[in-house]
Amino acid sequence: MARNYIQKGNVLDFTAPPGGVTAGNGYMFGDLFIIALSTETAGRSFSAQCAGVFNLPKRPADTFTEGANVYWDTSNGQAIVTQASSEPLIGHATTATDSGAETVVVRLIPEYEEYTMSEGIHL
Repeated sequence: MARNYIQKGNVLDFTAPPGGVTAGNGYMFGDLFIIALSTETAGRSFSAQCAGVFNLPKRPADTFTEGANVYWDTSNGQAIVTQASSEPLIGHATTATDSGAETVVVRLIPEYEEYTMSEGIHL
């Protein structure tokens, strides 16, 4: 194994921003979308999931098809189907969701995964 390997990267530790974090809620840390795994006050360390499939709150009027891009409305803390300005792409819907539904199932974009397509090797 490489001597510079640290960890897989599914779960990472962060410092809670002003206002703290709530377990299960999504947050942007720079360009990285994370799901807090614990509730912590500002300045405290917490663990966050950076990859996986999560049921996230969505804008009630939006509908998602399977595989649709999912963007994050940082102002309202909810998934949206259309990137209106600078909302980041956080993943893809894994199930179709109608308008009126409160949540959408999202596979987060796993930033840490890389594939060598020619060799079929997962790094």
